[in-house]
Amino acid sequence: MARAAELVVQPGPDGVRDARRLASATLDGRSNGLAADAELVVTELVTNAVLHGAPPVLVRITGRRHRVRIEVSDSALTLPLRHHRRSEGMTGRGLDVVETLSHAWGVQSGPEGKLVWAELGRPRRLFPSRSDYPDADAATLSELDPGADVHYPVRLGWVPTELLLAAKAHIDNILRELTLIREGAETGLPAETIDVLATVTEDFAEARIEIKRQALAAARRGDVYTDLTLSLPLTAADAGVRYLAALDEADRQARSARLLTVAAAPSHRVFREWYVRSLCDQLKSAAMGEAPHEATTFALVLAHELDRMAARVAPSEVYYRYPGGTEA
Repeated sequence: MARAAELVVQPGPDGVRDARRLASATLDGRSNGLAADAELVVTELVTNAVLHGAPPVLVRITGRRHRVRIEVSDSALTLPLRHHRRSEGMTGRGLDVVETLSHAWGVQSGPEGKLVWAELGRPRRLFPSRSDYPDADAATLSELDPGADVHYPVRLGWVPTELLLAAKAHIDNILRELTLIREGAETGLPAETIDVLATVTEDFAEARIEIKRQALAAARRGDVYTDLTLSLPLTAADAGVRYLAALDEADRQARSARLLTVAAAPSHRVFREWYVRSLCDQLKSAAMGEAPHEATTFALVLAHELDRMAARVAPSEVYYRYPGGTEA
């Protein structure tokens, strides 16, 4: 007879531990390592929901004699993305663990959020079928949110795929560390730290996730360069300005040794400044009914930055004018 248990995961460091204890109690007495595998899967899915989802987070465990089904739901519309494997990445490995330990797993999405499920107890398979996992080339936030704002096309052009992956992996590392600090903090976090988390995970999430999605898709195809073409609401322009300020603050905290994660590499900072300023210009032009400004190529921006560094000129003394009049 099936035995089911549910838990609303509370915010804070005890939430994941409580979910793991629920799995242990529900599956008490299971042999052949099934209970241990289920505890690990629960830990990974709940951790992922806490770090990248939105409350409430609900875990449901249904145990039969030789089978276990685990479901973790949250109210975020963003779908989990399978990451390109990088040795320096601190995040993105949880789904690898889930797919290794599970017979099958998948994602169900809807207007109120998503549910990630996994089944254990049958012979494991290495990868989920395409019907189990949403196509990363097709899933977007706008498809999941029918009430989203009007979106405008943004064309940024070709960017090295490896640079995209490295830059996004670094931001993921920053987010993971700040989130873990928040969950484990006994006292309130500094306001600037809270602002970094809120801006990166909420305000500018759509653009950030879409760029990551396209970079991962390009990496799977073996593409050296990624042709970045986005579709974003006008609100992403103002959010982009806050995003740049938030990441600058994260870099300041890293340089002052308040974080274990190091500050962003110079190429990462040049990239984020270029793409955010470029998409802001294009969005504002489109909203006013003007022809969008063609983004200056990233290669040209890097060349200007290299000239500046070679000349040893302070950043405040040289300005590069982006199309549309934005200076950086």
